[in-house]
Parts: sequence; structure tokens; C-alpha cells
Amino acid sequence: MKKRILPIILIATLMTTTSFSSISAKNIDKNKEQKLIITKWKNNTKDKSKFKIHWDKKNNVPGFVKGKLSEKPIKSKNEVKDFLKKNKAAFNIKAGEFKIEKVESDKLGKTHYRTILTVDNIPVYGSEMILHTDNQGIVYAINGEPKSNLENKKYSNHVKISPKDAIKLAEQILELKDNNYVAEPSADLYLYEFNNKMHVAYLVQLKFISPYIANWQVFIDAESGQVIEKFNASTNVGTAQVGTGIDGFGNQVQINTFLENGTYYLIDDTKSMSGRIETYDLNYDRYYNAPGTLVSDDDNHFDTQAQRAAVSAHYNIGKVYDFYYNEYGRNSFDNQGGTIISNVHAAGEYGETNWNNAAWIGTQMVFGDGDGTKFSNLSGALDVVAHEFTHAVTNKSSNLEYKFQSGALNEAMSDIMAVAIENEIGDWLIGEDCYTPGVDGDALRSMADPTINGLPAHMDDFMYLTLEQDKGGVHYNCGIILKAAYNAGSIIGMDKMGQIFYRANTVYYTTTSDFADGRNGALQAAEDLYGADSAEYQAIDNGFTAVGLGDVPVQDKPYEDNDTLSTAYGPLVSGTNYQAYIENSTDDDYYYFNALGKGTISVSLSNLAGDYDLYLYNSSGRVVAKSENSSTNNEAITFSIRRGDKYYVRVVGYNGAYSTSKLYNLKVVFPN
Repeated sequence: MKKRILPIILIATLMTTTSFSSISAKNIDKNKEQKLIITKWKNNTKDKSKFKIHWDKKNNVPGFVKGKLSEKPIKSKNEVKDFLKKNKAAFNIKAGEFKIEKVESDKLGKTHYRTILTVDNIPVYGSEMILHTDNQGIVYAINGEPKSNLENKKYSNHVKISPKDAIKLAEQILELKDNNYVAEPSADLYLYEFNNKMHVAYLVQLKFISPYIANWQVFIDAESGQVIEKFNASTNVGTAQVGTGIDGFGNQVQINTFLENGTYYLIDDTKSMSGRIETYDLNYDRYYNAPGTLVSDDDNHFDTQAQRAAVSAHYNIGKVYDFYYNEYGRNSFDNQGGTIISNVHAAGEYGETNWNNAAWIGTQMVFGDGDGTKFSNLSGALDVVAHEFTHAVTNKSSNLEYKFQSGALNEAMSDIMAVAIENEIGDWLIGEDCYTPGVDGDALRSMADPTINGLPAHMDDFMYLTLEQDKGGVHYNCGIILKAAYNAGSIIGMDKMGQIFYRANTVYYTTTSDFADGRNGALQAAEDLYGADSAEYQAIDNGFTAVGLGDVPVQDKPYEDNDTLSTAYGPLVSGTNYQAYIENSTDDDYYYFNALGKGTISVSLSNLAGDYDLYLYNSSGRVVAKSENSSTNNEAITFSIRRGDKYYVRVVGYNGAYSTSKLYNLKVVFPN
């Protein structure tokens, strides 16, 4: 079995890939109806330089289209549905229809319709499409990742268990008994693709902070009741009064409190929100009744040692709320004025009272005290509080899935906004106020140089990790996006950087947006705010290009279609070098050759862009030799044969590794 070495996680919660390139309409798939629609869109756009398509090769559809896409204004939900229905062939969609989930208008006069594809009235997980109209109602952009491989059939016939059954099964799988939920468990039916197979599945969400902090996402097959996939998405603060308190750094600060029956509580209801800001103490109890005990005081001066963490959380959350409200017009994390709950003195997963972490768990924020060596009190750092609050904003807007590239983009968004909210000149550090309090000048992460903390800062160093390894690298690979944002922000300033990425996150990103979508959404946001010819747009473009996420033209992939044994390319010529690439996270390349007589087969694979693996099959389709080195330099197989036969070679990226820009070299030498 292949051995993989995972670097030590910096922090657990403080906080698949898609080939993406720009191409012209004439180079797209030969689907006639698709080509006609895209040609129509291009002809509608008088200035052809403003018509752009960014291609999602994994799903073989446009991932982002911009231009004049509608001839007439579209201003109602029915007109949106009709437009998508008439143009769905552009995305190779043969089954289903789009359901509008949310409509938002912004201060620029643009309207954004978030939709999801449904088949047999069941939503397709991650198959989102956002339609954008300008202030005249003309569609100027469409983006998303709709699934085009669905059949038009009765998927509902496969539903054999109820939502309650699915919840019980998820609880059994996770061995949950007396946990205290902070939100009612839910089970929503989806069509969910996993390992290239479509399942009718319940997405069961279980959110709790006892016996440990969790926001479990469990996919249960609605027919068999078997678990398909699971992961913990925890992103690991009367009458109104004005009181004072001593924060985690010993400073006296002014805080908004609430007086009821002679007792003052850490409740702030002075904001322009329907809810309130509430701060609780978890008292290090793993089996507490969430969300703990509302922090209170008799004289409205919160000055005890035990109250300092709560004062910091309460004060910092107020500042973060004010920033989002004043800068972006966002009213609380959900933009509906929802109550903001913070919990301090949180115990860790194993009951440790010096927990070195903080998290957004789907309903509230929790902050550990730190052990005094690796971290001091985490609620004391404004950027840490801003980071966790931004996870909540992301949860309620783009809902970036917390795994792999979308999860790393989620993490990066929280760091980007944390830096923008602190807005201190030259300070591109995250968590510097609470990280290793005995060491000056260091931080949890650095946007200016992510490599200081062992994070990659370029796609050449992207870490291909499994879901069990930091949820696919969410805290590692975020360094690439952080560096791209820094490249831009160091030119245009933290404020404009924040404006652009906030808009990208809330307007253009979807649940499964990857790094390429991250670039594209940021570019469109920059164009919306400052113009396509602006210095801000160019800074974003250059920033992403510098980390290996530039707009690389598509190159035709040779030897396709060779994704299976039955379609393997060949016969190969002995000693000849073949160059190709793995184009996405699910791509396999198969080749065949005819060996004659007795001798040795030598297979070499070099110039690898990631962790690739190499396999040799006999004519019966059985693996007879393999090379699974964990290094990314090369793979090699030597195999002795006694007689001639037909053999197959398979090249595949381990755990979804791929690259469309770097060609691998394959050479096979065999008796002939």
C-alpha cells in the first residue's frame, strides 16, 4: 500500500478540481445546439472583446460566460426560468430544470439569481447556476457548475427511507448518543455524484458542540441507507446599557450590555439588526447545554480574569459586525440581521481546557483559551474573530463546500477578510496577536509569504491530500489564494482587495467553486466595481497569474478518448516517447502495446506535475505490476514476460492530481 506523509496541521479549524481555461466559441465541443447558442451570444455582443467563455473541462460545459447574453430585459423569476430553459443546451443539460433559490440586488443596480438544477423535483447537489443581469435587466454573465450527465428519469422511485431514518442512521454511523444539538438535525434529499456514480441521497447535517465540536455533513443513500460520504465541516461572539470590561490583553474597553432584573448581560441589541450579539461561557464542560451560560455581571464592569475572554469576543464581534454593515451594507452573517452567538472557554475534542483553536460550527462561534505557548486566548485577536465570522458569511452566501479546493477557497476568504477588517498598513499576518505569545513577529499564516508556515504559494506546489488529510488540504492550499490576494492587495490596498473578494464570494462563487472559479469570480467582481480596464482588474489578473492561475489557452489533448481499457490508445511503438496530460481529477489515460516473444517490459513515466501512479495490465485486464511512489518525480515498472501478449498501461493522478499545463512523458520498451 502506498505510504503518504502528511505535514503537521497548523490549526484544525481556524480558518473536485476543475480544469479551467478561456477559449473561443469556434474551439468548443462540436455539439451543434450548444455551438449555435454560444454563437448567438457572441453575435449579440457588439464589442467582441467583451465576450468571454471560460471552459469547465471536467463537466464539458462553460463555467463562466460573459457578454450580452439576452436580447431583451429579464426582470422576473419566470423570465429567468424561461431563459435558462431555452439555453440549457449550451451547458449540455438534457434533463431537469432550474429552481430559483435566491434573488439579490446590489448597490451597482445588478441583480443575481442563484438557481439549482433539479431532476424529478430533486435538487442536484452542487449543480448551481447564477444568472446575472445589469441595471437594464440584460443578462451580462452566467456562471456555475451544472451537471450535464443526468438522465431524465424517476429518481424519486429510489427513495426507500425517510428523512428521520436518514438522521438516525447518520447518528449511528457517528456513534452519537447524548450529544446536545445547537440546531435541529436536518435531512435534505439530493442527487449526489460520488466516484462518478449518481446517488439519490440525503444530506444529513448534525451540528453540536458536545461531546466535541462538529458540523457533520453525512450523505446517506436514500435507497440502501448506506453512508456515501461524510465529513466534519466545522470551520474549526431588559434594556441596552454601556458597560466596561477588561479584555484578554488587559485593556479596558467599552462594551454594549443588557440590563435585566438587576443583572448585566453580554448582550448587544444596539445594532441595526433584528437579532442581537450574545456572548456565552462554555465553562470547559464537554457535556454542557449549548450554547453555555450567558455571561453576566452585577455592576456592569466585566473585570474578572474569567470574564476577559468573553469581553474580547463581545467587543471584537461588535467591530466585525460594524465593518460588514458600514462597508458592504451586510446586516449580520446571514444579511438578515440574525443573532450572532459567541462562546468562550471552549473545551477541545478531548475535553482539554487549553484548546488551541476557534471555529464556526454552522450556528455559532466558539473560541478556546489556548495553552499559553502555542496560542493565547483566541477571542482576543480581532483577525481571528473576523476569520470565524467570515466563515459564517460564506456559509450563508456562496456556501463554499469545506473540502478540497472549494474548502481552501473558503479558508482563504476568511483570512482575506480578516486582514481587510484589521486594515493595518503592512500587516498581512493572521493571528499574530494570539499565536505563540512568547515569540515576537510570527503568526499563524502570512498572506505575503505563505511558505513561512509551510503552505504552498504557487500551483506548482499544490498539495494533493485526501479528505482525511485536512479535508483535502483546506488549511494548506489556501496559501495559493492568499498569495494571489496579497499580490493584488499590495498594489491596490487592503480595502479594495476586501471589496473585490467580498463581492466575488457573495455574488459569483458557488458551493463547488474551485481555484479557477475563484480567479474568475474575483476578476468579474473587479470589473463590476472598477471596470475591465482598471488598475484594480489588472492587479487581480496579475495576482492570480503569478501563482499559476493565469488564463492559459486550451491545448488539445492527444490520444483521446482513452479513459478506459476498451478505448486505450495504441498500439504504442517500443522506445517512443509519448506526451500527454491528466486533464482533471477523474481522468485516466490508458494505452496498449503488443509485446512479441520473451523478454522484459520497461515502462517509465517522468516530468510529472503531481503525484501520478503507473499500472501495467495483462490482456485479461488484471494488474500485473505497478509503481506508486509518493514522490512526484517519476514512476517506473520493470516486468518480465515469457511469451508475447497484449498489455495495457494506465496513468492516473493519485487522489485527483492533474495538470493541463505540464505534459508527462511516457515511454514503453518491450520485446518486438
